[in-house]
This record gives sequence, C-alpha cells and structure tokens, in this order.
Amino acid sequence: MAEAATTPPADPLAGLIDIPLPPPVSLLPQTWPSRIAIVLAVAGLIAGVWWFVRWWRANRYRRAALAELAGIERAFAANSAGSLPLKGGGLGWGSSCDALGYGWTPTGGTTSPESARSARCSRSR
Repeated sequence: MAEAATTPPADPLAGLIDIPLPPPVSLLPQTWPSRIAIVLAVAGLIAGVWWFVRWWRANRYRRAALAELAGIERAFAANSAGSLPLKGGGLGWGSSCDALGYGWTPTGGTTSPESARSARCSRSR
C-alpha cells in the first residue's frame, strides 16, 4: 500500500482519441450566379463612387459661391450702418448720385465704375 500512495494518478484525458475535423469552409460562393452578383455589386459600388467624385468636383464652384455669400452676409451683419462696402460705387446703380436726387439709373452698358458714376450723376432730373 505504500507504493500506491507514491505513484502519480494516471491522466484521464490521455486515453482519448482526437476526432477528425472537417475541411475548412471556403468564403467564396459555390454557385456562379452568386459570384456574378458579387461582381456586379462591386462594379456598381465603383461606378457609384466614381459618379459621386465627378459630381463633387463639378459642384466646386457652387460651394465656393455659397462660401462667398456667407462671407458677404457676415460682413453685412458686422457693419453697423447695415450697408456693404462695395468697390465701384455699389452694384452699378443707386450710388452716391441718389443722395443728390438723381434717382435710380442703370449703368447703360458702361465699362468702368468711374464712367458709370459720371454718366449717372451727369443726367438731369
């Protein structure tokens, strides 16, 4: 009995036999229609990204114009008098001649702001 106490116990898992594992499953679909559907989906995704990039680049000028308008609105809101400081006497009509009583007169095809202002201010009432 003294010998039985000194021997280590036998491993109960040592007698088990490993089970055979099945072969790994491929992630590629087995049927041709599913492969074709995947190719068409990838092609559609690529075409959609290409269309979006073209659309985004084509509308750059609109985003720039909206940014410019936002800057003009900020300048208008920051000005305490409520008018915008514009080059060339305003938008081409209603400049400083209005204060003199000449009224609203369009530029009439003049090319420079100075000649437009002088043409407007030289008109009689």
